[in-house]
Amino acid sequence: MKKMRFSEKQKDITITTPEDGVTDVIILQNETVVTEKNEMSESDEDVTSYEYDGNIFRTYKTIAEDDVRSDLDYYLNYDGDDKPTDEMVEYANNAVDEYTLHLMEEGVI
Repeated sequence: MKKMRFSEKQKDITITTPEDGVTDVIILQNETVVTEKNEMSESDEDVTSYEYDGNIFRTYKTIAEDDVRSDLDYYLNYDGDDKPTDEMVEYANNAVDEYTLHLMEEGVI
């Protein structure tokens, strides 16, 4: 879990799919409003931001918000996944093909 700061309030869980087969997850909790002087500006305006404890990760599996909510502690410390290699994809596809052929030979499908 990491400390994260945003200029606007955030949802507690955000799930996006930037491309097919990729899921990005942002989990935020314990919102704290932080007000501080804007040192980049000549005015005396304060800047308000929102700080959270949370985690951001990428997975190559389909994941739903209910999955995250049901095991929040696990996902708050989840590092994400490595992208499957071409060899892994080929192995999985071959295994599915062999199993399908077996089911067809047995007359199940």
